[in-house]
Amino acid sequence: MKRKLLYIGIPLALLLGWFLYQQFGPTPTLKLGKSTTYITEPLAEDGLPDYAAVIFAKQREGVTPENNGAVPFWRAMGPQDYNNMEQSMFQLACDEIGLENLDTGAFLVPAYTDDQIYTDFGYVAPEVPDGEYGYADDMAASDKQPSAITKDSIQALIEYAKERPWTAEQYPPLASWVKRNNQALDLLVEAGKRPEFYSPSPSFLNEPNPALLSLWLTSSQVGRSASRELNLRGMLHLGEGRVELAWQDFFAIMQLGNHIARGDTCVEKLIGIAMRDVAMSCLDDVLNSEQLTEQLARKILSDLQSLPMRVDMAGAIDRGERFMFLDSALRVTCGRFGERVSINSLSFSSRVPSQLERLAWKGPIDATPSLKLGNRWYNRLANAARITDRKNRQAKLKELDNEMQSLGNGKEPSLFSIFASESVRSQQTSEKLVSLFLPALPSLMVAEDRLQANLELHRIATALAVYHLEQGSYPKKLETLAPTIMGSVPNDLFANQPYRYDLRDDGYLLYSIGKNEIDDNATDNDGIVRNSLSWRVINGEWTQVPKVESPERNSYSDGAYGEDYEAPSVESDLPEGDDLVIRMPLPKVEWPTLPQE
Repeated sequence: MKRKLLYIGIPLALLLGWFLYQQFGPTPTLKLGKSTTYITEPLAEDGLPDYAAVIFAKQREGVTPENNGAVPFWRAMGPQDYNNMEQSMFQLACDEIGLENLDTGAFLVPAYTDDQIYTDFGYVAPEVPDGEYGYADDMAASDKQPSAITKDSIQALIEYAKERPWTAEQYPPLASWVKRNNQALDLLVEAGKRPEFYSPSPSFLNEPNPALLSLWLTSSQVGRSASRELNLRGMLHLGEGRVELAWQDFFAIMQLGNHIARGDTCVEKLIGIAMRDVAMSCLDDVLNSEQLTEQLARKILSDLQSLPMRVDMAGAIDRGERFMFLDSALRVTCGRFGERVSINSLSFSSRVPSQLERLAWKGPIDATPSLKLGNRWYNRLANAARITDRKNRQAKLKELDNEMQSLGNGKEPSLFSIFASESVRSQQTSEKLVSLFLPALPSLMVAEDRLQANLELHRIATALAVYHLEQGSYPKKLETLAPTIMGSVPNDLFANQPYRYDLRDDGYLLYSIGKNEIDDNATDNDGIVRNSLSWRVINGEWTQVPKVESPERNSYSDGAYGEDYEAPSVESDLPEGDDLVIRMPLPKVEWPTLPQE
């Protein structure tokens, strides 16, 4: 009997020991190297690479307070209300870039948050007693509004003033706002002119080893606010005939967009692209101005030619996005800095099988499979993004995208195998992490392609303005612009053919066929109306697009209005088309007025 118990007990003990080892044994040793951690120094206090330090050390190279655009940028903007940034955090950033002797009274006050604007327009806040939770009830306030002028109506008017030229006579309160903020706005222009832009995240300066995934992209978000305010002043300059000053403000937005796009993440690249797109739209109004001179038009063309054509999205994938993945993978798998992070904390819980979330993180996990698989994918993505020929690049991206769709979608391991095998846990973890982090590369590259096409279109449009100012008419063919005005006329990268150009009785039509690579007859109606005036080019002509009664929230943030801006939806019976169109002249619009008492 004892022998039988022994025969049964020994295997059970061994099995129990195996389970305990799998659940509580040591985490496998990670070797630093190109295929795993990618970099081997500098090291953080846990002996693993400090990815944030590498990123900001690279950005710091060659930067001085004299050539750093971040110095006048933050002197102008101050500690904007982003992520509840405290004064102490802002001071850390100022100390890092050598910003001293701040004049806190000169900080820019964004138009939306300047109470003086609302007071000057005649807005009177309703008096409403505190509600159930100790603060004024917004619904009750709307019922007791003492005036027809509301904050919403004033904000709508501010949006119009960012879209087309306006004058101080039209909107004295906005002109007063510009006067109060001129010093800060001039500093933003100076920030754009400087060649460098080193502005490390305050969360990097505040924490010894911050998670890259949670770094505050403060300068990017505040940069969007800066572009909105420069936009507002530029349209005042343009409305009152100061065309050169207007272009100075709009070009500063483009330069600031370039600064932001030099960041190492795809998010920063996209925000920089969005800021440049906003300024390109403003340039249309400059080219439409009757006060534009040939000398200024040539300067604008020279300025546009100084801008980089692309934002190096491939570099962000190869560096910043890769580092973000590697840092996060190390936190999930081997508990760097003494605490292993669950995928739930990375806000990916809806995409993680519950059994993995419940069990996989309880036992040791080998980080090596995750790091190696991730590096192989980021190598492939970066190489594909660097293919210069667009058709070949798109074919490779489609191939990779199809392959990515299958990542992490294989047969789920059994609960027993997750408990019993560290290798199963590690392999499943690697596939899930990679599938969660890989960027949507096709859409990222389309954004960069659109930036290039938009810049090329506006270079051509500016050259057309030069020709018109010299000759009194527009040329019959774009080739006429080269080589006297432009060195050469580029082809539409979406078509690998010349951009479409057609003379009209009152001006011209110039367009790219856009990302769908189909000529939509010069229809620019890509799902949403992206400006508050509701004008779109449909079939080659300006058309005022009707708004629906209940605007849908714009899921695409173009950087002009921030995440809370609501754009009107396009009526479904309008023709579809994603052509990038410049139609001159611009439509004449009636300016809105505030409700009368």
